[in-house]
Amino acid sequence: MNDALPKKIQPFNRHLLIVPDFGRKKEEKPEVLLPDGYNPPKERYLTADVLAVAKDCTEHIRSLKYRGESSPTIVVDRSMIEEIKIFNKSYYFILENHVVGAVREFHEN
Repeated sequence: MNDALPKKIQPFNRHLLIVPDFGRKKEEKPEVLLPDGYNPPKERYLTADVLAVAKDCTEHIRSLKYRGESSPTIVVDRSMIEEIKIFNKSYYFILENHVVGAVREFHEN
């Protein structure tokens, strides 16, 4: 295999390849003094951009990729995201059953 060529991962078995928004924003200083090592609880749900969809996903999940958006945004359960590290890179997958919804403009169906 030629290592100089870029790698592409295609999801199978009803999975979606996503880019989760883990909220890597600049953290604000808390107004209350907290113990060292304390981490506030994380939100259960987060948004993610869809990069690829397995061909065996249901019609409404497959249609996400073909609505004219380059990377549609979905809402997923954070705990169900699978991180797979290969080729010195992290890839994130989620099973279609764990997609809670799709982010749409107000006027869209």
